[in-house]
Amino acid sequence: MKILNITYNKQSGGLEQSFIDYAFSMQQRGHEVHCLTCMNSGFETALKKKINHIHYSKFLRKKFFRFLLLLELKLILKKIQPDMVILHNERNIDIIYKAINGKCPLVAVNHGGKIKKITKFSNHIFTVNRAIAEQIKAHHYKSANITIIGNMLEI
Repeated sequence: MKILNITYNKQSGGLEQSFIDYAFSMQQRGHEVHCLTCMNSGFETALKKKINHIHYSKFLRKKFFRFLLLLELKLILKKIQPDMVILHNERNIDIIYKAINGKCPLVAVNHGGKIKKITKFSNHIFTVNRAIAEQIKAHHYKSANITIIGNMLEI
């Protein structure tokens, strides 16, 4: 399965580590994982050590270049042709949803942030704990489409 894993964050913290861990875990299970992130991120070195396919966006972090982001994403999606897209932030989920245009499922990973937009645009939600899953259910999101995946440990 081809998977496109996306985050717009530039710092190096828990969300970014989860981004790398998800990608590495899926890659080790035989999936072709492509990671899309911003240039010069604080976790780029760690990402390069573990992930085979890395792509960089010029517009993921730009609030006023949404149309250019849409075009950029469409080109990336056309090139990769993923079977699934995983997004680790709610920011730009609407643009990513438009770019996908129903060609594959969009999975949102909620690390404790905003819920409203991800329940509107995602086909499935991964969350890091039961409390967040309950908050998502309170937004009338189907329980069957919520999966709790705790933080991963490399052994």
